Amino acid sequence: MAPILSGRRAGLVLALAAILAPLGIGTAQAATPPPVQVTQSPSGAVFTPIPVQFACSGPGATSLTWRTSQAETGTVTMADGVVDGTAYYTAKPTYNSRGGHWIEAFCVDAGGPSSTWTYTPVSVNTIPSTTTLSVTPPAFPGDAITGTVTTTGTAGPQYGFFSVYVDGVPKTFTQAVGSTPFRITGTFPASVSVYGAFTSTGEIYQDSQSAPQTVLIPQEPVKVQPTVTVQVPATAYANSTFPATATVTGSAGGPVPTGEVEFRYSEGASLGRVPLVNGVATADLGLGFTGTVDIYATYFGDEHYTDRSSARQYVTLSPVPTPIVTVDAPKTGTSDKGVTATVIVAAPDSSLPTPGGGVQLLVVKPGTGLVADAGGVLANGVITLSTGPLPVGEYTLLAHYSGGGDHPYQQTDSAEQSLVISAPVVETPTPGTPTPGTPTPETPKPETPTPATPVPATPIPSTPVVTPAPVTPVVTTDKALAQAGARVTLRAEGFVPGETVRFVLHSDPVFLGTAVADANGVATLAVALPDGVPAGQHHVVATGVDSGRVAEVPILVADPRGTGARLATTGTDPAALTGLVAALLVAGAGLLVVARVRRRAA
Repeated sequence: MAPILSGRRAGLVLALAAILAPLGIGTAQAATPPPVQVTQSPSGAVFTPIPVQFACSGPGATSLTWRTSQAETGTVTMADGVVDGTAYYTAKPTYNSRGGHWIEAFCVDAGGPSSTWTYTPVSVNTIPSTTTLSVTPPAFPGDAITGTVTTTGTAGPQYGFFSVYVDGVPKTFTQAVGSTPFRITGTFPASVSVYGAFTSTGEIYQDSQSAPQTVLIPQEPVKVQPTVTVQVPATAYANSTFPATATVTGSAGGPVPTGEVEFRYSEGASLGRVPLVNGVATADLGLGFTGTVDIYATYFGDEHYTDRSSARQYVTLSPVPTPIVTVDAPKTGTSDKGVTATVIVAAPDSSLPTPGGGVQLLVVKPGTGLVADAGGVLANGVITLSTGPLPVGEYTLLAHYSGGGDHPYQQTDSAEQSLVISAPVVETPTPGTPTPGTPTPETPKPETPTPATPVPATPIPSTPVVTPAPVTPVVTTDKALAQAGARVTLRAEGFVPGETVRFVLHSDPVFLGTAVADANGVATLAVALPDGVPAGQHHVVATGVDSGRVAEVPILVADPRGTGARLATTGTDPAALTGLVAALLVAGAGLLVVARVRRRAA
């Protein structure tokens, strides 16, 4: 290839040619051949002049004319230089798109074009781009990675797709011009590598990506899985409570688990939540059906430990046994004295413990109702009770066992027996008998009969009947009408301060829960009526565990379909009671509503 002449040397050559021309030296008028391409495989970037050099042989060449595939034309009149009669010219075309292009040129002398077009291919590439990344790490666990991706170049704004990669995985893909913000959320390890990438959609810029940056990700504290166990008795009674204990054990040497445990049964039905105390939660659970049921505990975790449930333990629930109540009482009495009776409450099976709780001795006058009662707490299954004086008449006497001891037993009645009260017998003094001796004859004297003056009878005042005035407990509810599942508040008054009061929904007994009476003898329980309770009239019975005091309140369960016409006739079930107590409730003979009372043993 002929060398490209410097401007100084080219000027000397042209000056020498001008001196020799008048002398006819070196001025042969031979035809100038086509230009010869000097630059091999010319290439460059879009919108950038690409130099392509041609050689025109012969002293007559004065310029070079060129044209391109993008209709650009030009003429080069200043040669790069002349060497050995060959002039060198450089064309600098510009292309506005990448790909394969071409340039054609021919030499021109004093007489005009002196050669034909010479074709030369040109390779045009895009302009390099530069992509940078500005990133802000998350401020806290779960926060987003944010920042901006920016691409720059020499030909102005860049149009294309901007992507952000986290550990080599694309997380964003946005079409924009020049730059775009980004926000990335998700779960990441403690340290990630982030970089941005630009993909050009035009014919100007090349693709590029930023340098990677290391981003530190705040992490949640690592939680440890605890061990959860539950303990319940193998057997218990339906409609009564049984103890349950859940223990949550943390890691060795770690903190004691805190939070709450929920006792559950079957497919997750809740029996209540209990807070942990030193990793242990205890509760008295109750279920209103018989059979075998699985119990487990679910722990909800804290800042150190994860959620976890215990294995299931099984409890077999049996019906509450009904004790045998007998009364040893006289069948007769007088109106000047009360009636004293001994009540014995025995377990139906010798393997069961002796019943405890309250007993009421009831004296009922047929057709009138209750006329006297006395109550107290059993001691070793026995109690002796006395009523006040009773009016003359015929009565029915029975004992009612109201439960409430340490071992659960059904409420029940004794057999009824008759009682006849008579007036007390008043004894008349007998006249004295004369002492035997020698009789003295007397002369009888005629007596004038004196008419007897009738002595008015002095009425004997009747002895008033004194009925003892026991403490009368009362239970009320904030909702006399409610649907099954609705939450009601029960308030029981007149109980012994500090004692536990049990609340049971009847007629089919359903245990609702317990509450402790305050200093005023008031126990309050907020509870949801069990699902599945049939619509109709029901009542809630509150029983003092220590005092044996009992009170009840009616509650109407509404039909969930909203129509009273479909209420079931449930109410008080006479079959659930026995003897005369049931008859009084059903027939309406009970003119006096009496709360059954168990009195705490002195």
